[in-house]
Amino acid sequence: MLHTTIDKAKGTLPVDAIETDLLPKADYYALGHLHIDFQYQNFVYPGPIFPNNFQELEDLKHGSFYIVDTEQTDSLQKVELKIKDTILIEVEIKNALIATEQIISEIEKRDVEDKIILLRLSGELETGNNSDIKFNQIEETAVRKKSYFLLKNTHELKTKEVEMEIEIKNIDNIEEEAIEIYSEQNPVDFNKFIPQLINSLSIEKQEGEKIESFTNRLMDETKKILKF
Repeated sequence: MLHTTIDKAKGTLPVDAIETDLLPKADYYALGHLHIDFQYQNFVYPGPIFPNNFQELEDLKHGSFYIVDTEQTDSLQKVELKIKDTILIEVEIKNALIATEQIISEIEKRDVEDKIILLRLSGELETGNNSDIKFNQIEETAVRKKSYFLLKNTHELKTKEVEMEIEIKNIDNIEEEAIEIYSEQNPVDFNKFIPQLINSLSIEKQEGEKIESFTNRLMDETKKILKF
C-alpha cells in the first residue's frame, strides 16, 4: 500500500513522484493520495469512496473501490458506489444582469430530482459583475425542483477588463491621485477603504515568522479595516 504519487499517474501536476520501475515487485499496489480512478498494470488508484468537491464529482461521477484476488487471472473487481446521480449544467454568460433568469431556465429544463447539480458558469461579463447573479434564487429553484444538492463553479467566469485613462498631474503623489481619480470614476462606498487596505497589504513578513502566522496577521489587519 502506498499513499503517494507515481510517475505514471501524475500527468502535468508539478509534484514529486516515485518512479514505478524502481519499486520492488508486488502482485498489487493499492495506491492513495491522488483522487483519481487510474490503473497502470497492477498499480491502481481506486478513486475516493465519496467524491466531495466539484471537480471530483464532475470527473468521477461517484465513488468506487476495488476488490483484489491476486490468485485469480482477472484479479481486479471494481465496485462502483452510485449513491446519487450527478447532472452537469454549463451556462455561458455575458450579461450578469440577466444571468439569474438564464441559469434558472436551464435548471427548469432538466430532471434534477434527487440529483447533485454541478453548475459550471463561464464567459466574459460585458455587463454587470458576479455579485449581480442572485445565487440564492438559483438555489431556491434547485430546492423546488427537489434536487439533492447544488454545487457551483465560477472559476471560468471573468469580468471584462475596463481600460482607464488616468492623467496623473503630480508623479510624486501618484498613488493618492490615482485612488482619487478611480474613486471619482467608480463611486462606491468601498473606495474609502482603499488607502488603508494598501497600507495593510504592504506589511512585511518578520524574520523567523511562519507563513501561516504572517497570513493570519495580514488577514486580521484587513478584517479590522473592513470591520468584519
